[in-house]
Amino acid sequence: MIRPFLLSRRPELVPMVIVGTLSLAALGLWLIRGGEPNEARLMKRAVIQPSVARGAPRPALPVPPKLTPQHLAQARPDGHGGLTVHTPAGEAPLTIDANLQAAIAAELDREHVPYAAIVLLEPRTGAIRAIVEHRETDDPVADIGSLVAPRVPAASVFKVVTSAALLEAGQSPETRVCFHGGKHGIDASLLTASPRDNQCQTLSEALAHSTNAAFARLALQHLKPGDLARMAHRLGFGQGFQSDLDVLPSRIDEGTTDLDRGRCAPGFAGSTLSPVHAALLAATVANGGVAMRPTLLATDRAPTPLGRLLPALVASELGQMMQQTIESGTGRHAFGERPASLRGMAIAGKTGSLSGDDPNIYRHFSWFIGFAPADDPQIAVAALAINGPKWKRKGPALARDALALYFAANHTVADARSRARGVDAGPAHD
Repeated sequence: MIRPFLLSRRPELVPMVIVGTLSLAALGLWLIRGGEPNEARLMKRAVIQPSVARGAPRPALPVPPKLTPQHLAQARPDGHGGLTVHTPAGEAPLTIDANLQAAIAAELDREHVPYAAIVLLEPRTGAIRAIVEHRETDDPVADIGSLVAPRVPAASVFKVVTSAALLEAGQSPETRVCFHGGKHGIDASLLTASPRDNQCQTLSEALAHSTNAAFARLALQHLKPGDLARMAHRLGFGQGFQSDLDVLPSRIDEGTTDLDRGRCAPGFAGSTLSPVHAALLAATVANGGVAMRPTLLATDRAPTPLGRLLPALVASELGQMMQQTIESGTGRHAFGERPASLRGMAIAGKTGSLSGDDPNIYRHFSWFIGFAPADDPQIAVAALAINGPKWKRKGPALARDALALYFAANHTVADARSRARGVDAGPAHD
């Protein structure tokens, strides 16, 4: 205790004593109330910087060669159900399932989509099991397509990024917003409350139904400028990620005005995406927020984590929200009538659809990203279809058929999950 006569002789200490006494009182009250503030839920969603396991520095490993789609085109069967590719270091086995790769390629050839791409990636290991693209060489619509270059808009797939930012900022899947319009675009009149706001949805419903105006409103109401770009950067936009493949970074530009941000949040503007990056985005959600390095070269090394990119709670809630896309949202039609290998299986996903802005060539971009089974993810998928004025096939249907081929070839996984859930082999129920 500080004696009164000391304070009287040293008046400059009085403010310090008062501040110290108040601080000790506040600490005591906090401990008495249990030590956890009301913001506990928000803390569980705290930003987690990408990291790997702490400990002693890992020894340097040889840098594997970067593969390109041209390498993949020259891959050869190894006689054991796999593929090998020639690299400067010699013949290298790939993680690709040769039979699955051939089956998907044959399916895409039959569809005659001007451009189509499929990537199947294991969420827990990063191993790429299939990576296929089809191009109608005489159709200029196909010229823009690429497996590894982000030449097309992310479209509504970017709503997954916006949803992650909203959840991490403390919102919940049940956060509600009212709005009007926005089906084909976002303008300034849709950004603020209006007597015309005759629709209301939760965040979960808005993601399932890909509601543009709802996402514009939610982002402006609950995210600060820069939040979208920061989340996108963490998930690989604008900076890329490590991989055996030579993947170019997807683009992100949140913009500076409310209208810019309102158009970026639902995927109308500001972002591009490649199929390989799209598959990694789905796999990160499937793997509880931990991204694994996408791998094409088969080695004896343990899978390499890129880091925890999302808090576990955010990834869990986002995965549950993505299931609603299949059960009641924009993916319901494509997954309503399922091939036998997918019946009774819970699937999570997100669709994306947007027309291009090239005045000379009409292109429509159709995306699907997702993973299955939703309750025990074995595989993540990204599918992109680029059509002209006459539709051939959309991304969700391509993804559905690729998943069906995967689980048909790996039927023991699907059967085990169905038996565990008490589901028979009857038709799927929405």
